[in-house]
Amino acid sequence: MRSADTPEGAAPLERTLRESSLRVRDGIAELSHQRPAVRNVMSLELRADYIEVLELVERTPEVRVLILTGSGGSFCAGGDVKAMLSRASEPGVAAATRQRLLAVHRGWLDRLRSLDVPVIAAVDGAAYGAGLSLSLMADFVLASTRADSAAPSHASARCPTSAPSTCCRGCSAWRARRNSR
Repeated sequence: MRSADTPEGAAPLERTLRESSLRVRDGIAELSHQRPAVRNVMSLELRADYIEVLELVERTPEVRVLILTGSGGSFCAGGDVKAMLSRASEPGVAAATRQRLLAVHRGWLDRLRSLDVPVIAAVDGAAYGAGLSLSLMADFVLASTRADSAAPSHASARCPTSAPSTCCRGCSAWRARRNSR
């Protein structure tokens, strides 16, 4: 990856990650989810991609904005339920899952929410559950006419997605402005 001391106007960076692709050009970093066959579900591998991209954005002052997108007509259709179910049969999974979710919030989601550059979620198609939460971490959400969102875990009274428990960047900024009056 490009280092922080790369001069302005350097050649664009294009990189294929585990389940996404990253493109950096003219101060714009674009992370695109690349598993359209499963509607770009949030997997452990995609989370690892986010961590890698956040590290790049944090150490590269030339990056002025981060855009999050999906591919194949979906932004992110929630968590990888198949992978969750395969792990659910392991002993002690409930406690481990709770600890893992807390670690996620202390990790990359908090970093995404507090990033020093604006974050734009360009939502086309599904933004369900974790995908909706991810989009709410952005400063701006640009939704196509095909965009659709839902928080199904709330309707079924299961473990909630991350958005309500962490609050979106835009909501936090709005509250800060409102409370400063």
